Amino acid sequence: MVCIDNNIVIDFLKGRKTVTDSISSLDNEGCIFTVSPITVYEVLFGSWFYNSKEIPQVEHFFESVTVLDFNYECASAASVIHSSSMRAGCDIGVMDSLIAATAWIHDEHILTNDEHFNVINKLGIEIGNKVLNLKIITTE
Repeated sequence: MVCIDNNIVIDFLKGRKTVTDSISSLDNEGCIFTVSPITVYEVLFGSWFYNSKEIPQVEHFFESVTVLDFNYECASAASVIHSSSMRAGCDIGVMDSLIAATAWIHDEHILTNDEHFNVINKLGIEIGNKVLNLKIITTE
């Protein structure tokens, strides 16, 4: 299963070829696509704020994927990820911390073009008794 980040959702909806090709390839391999509820928020917020005419297309997309549960484990992991990035001087932000934690807790790959997720892996963050290691797929 692959958790799609908001930048990929947006590029897919805009028809960016590298992204549509990557998603098509993964789909042909039988991949199941998911999103974090944070991604749903970010994309819908942007659509409502900038171009509400896009809402039906955005909602149709989100109906075609599974929205992962965000639970205590996700929130706890996100707090470790975010605070660790801040202590290391490379604050990745709240939203990317929440998305990363959701994908990691659900043991999913992240399809993204956001460098913040690579930063997370380089920090060597330990959560519980495991070193956080996001499985990242990029389209570039």
